[in-house]
Amino acid sequence: LSVLDTERGKIVKTLPLGQFPRAMLLTNDGKRAYVINSVDNTLSVINLQDYSIERVIAFAGGNAEHYGFGRQLAMALSPDEKWLAFANTIGSTVELINTETLEPLPIRENEAEILNVQSLRFLADNKQLRIVTDNTLLDISVPDRAITQQVLSCEGKELQNAVLNSDGTLIAVQTPSADHWLLVKIS
Repeated sequence: LSVLDTERGKIVKTLPLGQFPRAMLLTNDGKRAYVINSVDNTLSVINLQDYSIERVIAFAGGNAEHYGFGRQLAMALSPDEKWLAFANTIGSTVELINTETLEPLPIRENEAEILNVQSLRFLADNKQLRIVTDNTLLDISVPDRAITQQVLSCEGKELQNAVLNSDGTLIAVQTPSADHWLLVKIS
């Protein structure tokens, strides 16, 4: 990660990140950044006030040296910024992280794997995390990680390119044949 001083047009600091930094979220106050390093299967937590690495969190499942890693990874920050969630495709979980303690809490669907996460969003109340996989919509209670709703989509057929809007109330999914988009209002 390089920090650019726009007034001088120069890079003023470079931070080493993990292998293949794939996705980043910034806090609204600009004090912190979260970067998923998809090959290392780690999350770098960066202090944007002094441009230092606060912590590197390693996740279950090892690294992705033998996995395909060209797909964007799903990641979301709760509206109150107390929780961070992202899809750990290597460990087949969704990780829920308390942003104050930086402790990860894996979410597993009935102790089974959560595979092929397409999108995830926290709902406006900060108490629910909505997860869309290639064939399931899950609502997870935060922070106890209990599944509160599970809906199978498209009669169990695989969905592609599932996208949730910013408040998690509308999902757009592409059908398996990729010739049609379906918009679904979620209550």
